[in-house]
Amino acid sequence: MKYSVRISFPRSETNVADILSPEIRRDTDRAAVRMESDDRNFHIYIDAMDNAALKSALGGITRLLVLISRFMEE
Repeated sequence: MKYSVRISFPRSETNVADILSPEIRRDTDRAAVRMESDDRNFHIYIDAMDNAALKSALGGITRLLVLISRFMEE
């Protein structure tokens, strides 16, 4: 079974996309993470082979988003 998640942000948050971009491109044997954009939003896609791999990839991205949010508030 394959697990997939999509996280979307408004395109106006391009600085978030620029910061995340180097981290997003790091695939593992069990999970692939990619970022795409359209005219209104940018999207982070996680495709994982199992629940544990999905949880791990999602946790890494979440930690980065929390750090970005903290820096942007200051």
